[in-house]
Amino acid sequence: MNLAAHMPDLVAGARLPEGMSKQEMYIQLNVNVQVAHARAVEVIKRVDPQAQVGGMIGHAPFYPLTCKAEDVMAADFKNKMHNYFVYDTMCDGEFPAYFMQYAKNRNIELNISQGEKDIIKSASKKIDYLAFSYYRSNVISSFEDIKDQNELEDALIFDQRALKNPYYKANEWGWQIDAEGLRYSLIDFYHRYHKPLFIVENGIGIDETLKDGKVYDDERISYYQKHIQAIKTAVEHDGVDLMGYLAWSPIDFLSSHKEIRKRYGFVYVDRDFEDLKELKRYPKKSFYWYKKVIQSQGNDLENDIDY
Repeated sequence: MNLAAHMPDLVAGARLPEGMSKQEMYIQLNVNVQVAHARAVEVIKRVDPQAQVGGMIGHAPFYPLTCKAEDVMAADFKNKMHNYFVYDTMCDGEFPAYFMQYAKNRNIELNISQGEKDIIKSASKKIDYLAFSYYRSNVISSFEDIKDQNELEDALIFDQRALKNPYYKANEWGWQIDAEGLRYSLIDFYHRYHKPLFIVENGIGIDETLKDGKVYDDERISYYQKHIQAIKTAVEHDGVDLMGYLAWSPIDFLSSHKEIRKRYGFVYVDRDFEDLKELKRYPKKSFYWYKKVIQSQGNDLENDIDY
């Protein structure tokens, strides 16, 4: 739900209307998504009062690049506007003060009726769990050359610097691998919202090659080993209530960003972006490893598969 405002063309199919600022579009897209979600919650609960209903965000926590107060505050603001806003609204039933202040400081009037506000409030009392995807963490810093607070906030929201955390390596697309960031996110969300959590996407995209009908994706296995262990620690030591976990993904598919070259699956699909070939499927080494993990209910994470 949070990505519509940050990637409007890809996620929401939206373009900046003529005469509208990107700040106004950012505000209104966030509002529209919250209204749509609340309406969906109301319909689902009306059709089946026993149905479990939640909402999902594409989550990547933002750490301050340094321990300078300015960077800490920059990370706090970025997390609120990128990661917390959806859950804050969904759980509290109203737009948070920081979001309203951002709009007020830019003279942006929210296009929302009282009836829609009432639906958001009503739906907030019917949320059973919170779902999110997790692939990586990010870092952010303030902009030392920007003194105006409004300009600084806009720069942070629409930041394209892609700063790197020196402590973590990345995959071919620059997504840094941070398993402890998943544990941190679980702790953060659970103790902020006190609702069961559901990890609905977690995995790594790798540029892979089929050799003699096999793919030795030990890098993927290592990724999952560390992330599943981080999840276990969050549940067993931090008291997080986790209702489910889904690996992303069982099979290779066309990535929204990098076509077929960015492969996520436990099963290799033999095709290129334009050449479909025979679409033959080959289980990777991780396929058999993850099968063992499931059979052991997550207790056996050893990479000792005879492949």
